[in-house]
Amino acid sequence: MNIMFYSLSKIIRNNLLIFFSLIFLTGYFNSANADFYADKTEYCTDVISKVKSFKGKTDGTYDYETRKLTTYKNGYFVTFHQNQPDERGHYKNHYGYYSDEEYDKLTNELSKKYNLDIVIGIFDNEPEISFWTKRKSVAEKIVKKYNQHSYYDIKLNKIIKNPYYDKTKNPMKDN
Repeated sequence: MNIMFYSLSKIIRNNLLIFFSLIFLTGYFNSANADFYADKTEYCTDVISKVKSFKGKTDGTYDYETRKLTTYKNGYFVTFHQNQPDERGHYKNHYGYYSDEEYDKLTNELSKKYNLDIVIGIFDNEPEISFWTKRKSVAEKIVKKYNQHSYYDIKLNKIIKNPYYDKTKNPMKDN
């Protein structure tokens, strides 16, 4: 009985080694699912200044480092950016809700926690930090936690509205 159990466990172990070797060799963990397994080690600083330097560019989503339009075919764009409300809860300013340090900290924390690509989203000539994720659940968490109007589904080319959005705490320009 012990010999049979030993033989069976050896066969299973060898098959698992072959399985994980094939996964590694095919690059499954290294490229196809990089957003799940990549190590986010860079720390972005002076993020607000970099974001503001995109003012005047055409609306779209730009790579944070190369400043070129992104070419994602699927996944989701989402942000934590908050517009500054006035005393009545109406739009006052696109910036000013966060200090420069808070913006840097949130950008880096969210990028690292959820393994997100950092991008710059421009809508109505107002640039802000955005993130790309392959996971809808992550986009939904961020949009709800940071009271965002919506997130964007790239594959469907569709804005997905947040049913919990409170426009008095994060007003849009037209609110």
